[in-house]
Amino acid sequence: SEGTEATGAMTFIKMGSEEELDRERNITQYMNELLGGFCPHVMGYAKHGGLAAIWLSLADLSDGTPVGFADIVGELMMLRSLEPPAAQKLFKRVNSAVDFVSESLLSRLHAARSKRLFTFSVADEIGLCHDTPWGKSGVETSLHMSTAFLLEKLWRKAPGDGGLASSVRIHIKMLLGEDAAAADMLTFLDGHSLRLPNVCSHLLESHAKLAELRDATCHKHQLCFVHGDLHGDNIMVDTH
Repeated sequence: SEGTEATGAMTFIKMGSEEELDRERNITQYMNELLGGFCPHVMGYAKHGGLAAIWLSLADLSDGTPVGFADIVGELMMLRSLEPPAAQKLFKRVNSAVDFVSESLLSRLHAARSKRLFTFSVADEIGLCHDTPWGKSGVETSLHMSTAFLLEKLWRKAPGDGGLASSVRIHIKMLLGEDAAAADMLTFLDGHSLRLPNVCSHLLESHAKLAELRDATCHKHQLCFVHGDLHGDNIMVDTH
């Protein structure tokens, strides 16, 4: 009702195929064993006629007012200097979050790696070689890795056109403009020195380079869990 305020962790419901959500439920429960309260929890699960729904709770952080990591970095960038006390405080929170996620949480995932070794090409299985005649799409059921859905989002769904390189160019054009999409080097802010190679012309459109990358990443690998979609909006930071 009007004037009321919700407390505790945010909850939400996801719906989809029974196979997909059953797999997500099992992985989420296993992540709880590895990471404790620093990841979502399964509150409820129901299925009917091949469809399912899962009720999830986000991590219940200590003070009830967590802030997105990207928001903290954005606020820090707005200050344009590390001199003010407020900037020092924000910078300390950024460093603390990076250290905790990388040194504690991600190391727990790596520690849970498989004892078996599997021979495969990482570049091919994540879908980087999608455009080549011999390349995997990254979503075949027989693959060892399951992170190719990130690249699949680019070429399978609009504005993607079915090809990886061409879809990436479409996204670059939308974000940086038509001239940037056609350039060999990408620039991001006027007057800023950061320049990066255009991944399309330097890699995705070169079948020879993709073949080299495929061969260079074809070894015996141990499998472990990775986040798969780790970015600033997926990391919540409390006052501690």
